Amino acid sequence: MSDSNTSRRRFIVAAITFSGVTAGTFGPAALRFGSAWAQSGNDGASDALARLGRLLLPHDDLADDVYAELLNGALATAADDTSLSDVETLLNAQQSADFMDIDEDGQLSAMRAIEGDDSFVAVLNVLKAQLYDHPAVWKVINYEGPSYQNGGYLNRGAGEIDWLPEAD
Repeated sequence: MSDSNTSRRRFIVAAITFSGVTAGTFGPAALRFGSAWAQSGNDGASDALARLGRLLLPHDDLADDVYAELLNGALATAADDTSLSDVETLLNAQQSADFMDIDEDGQLSAMRAIEGDDSFVAVLNVLKAQLYDHPAVWKVINYEGPSYQNGGYLNRGAGEIDWLPEAD
């Protein structure tokens, strides 16, 4: 791996991380591009990355589609850079069978073997930066979403604590 690829990869990951691809004005457009990417014949990478996402940040009540949507959005945004899609190749190389065909212990072992690789770190950073900005995740973790459009939390019950003793 050359230094120019590493620098480019870090720039792309930083841009995705700090741009809030799933939030704001560009979110829906970026996710539509991700869906187009997923339908263009890369479903295997999408499945493996979704499984990787579930193992990295597990939520039992969250559909695999949410993990795939976030990572496909990142892949579409960084279409010229193969670092995110390289993770599947790296994972498959760690075992005698494909990553998707082995049991969970084998998958975790393969993930541990590549956890220091730039590609793996890029996928982890995308997930950490974007997963909890997704409305489907909000439902799973019982978060109502941002309250600034409703005047904040102060007048919406945040100060109504009935389980603490009264102050003297």
